[in-house]
Amino acid sequence: GRSRSTRRLIRVIMAMPAEGEIPMDTTSSPANSPRLIDLTRQTDVQFWCRVFDLSMDELREAVRHAGHQVEEVERWLRARRQQH
Repeated sequence: GRSRSTRRLIRVIMAMPAEGEIPMDTTSSPANSPRLIDLTRQTDVQFWCRVFDLSMDELREAVRHAGHQVEEVERWLRARRQQH
């Protein structure tokens, strides 16, 4: 299903260098730190909406509940999808 391919995509993203496609604030985060979803960056928002198949509002809600770490947001989304 889609969730498996999403997980694979996230693993690929995690393995990417910090200066890859996702704009990261390199001053505050070494490459091995958890990836953060930055809602103030339009490119981040559009990227993660595509990855998680969410609208911008849904992504904002997920970040509000789960925090900015990608793994936490993914976990929260998976739990929420299992409830429906």
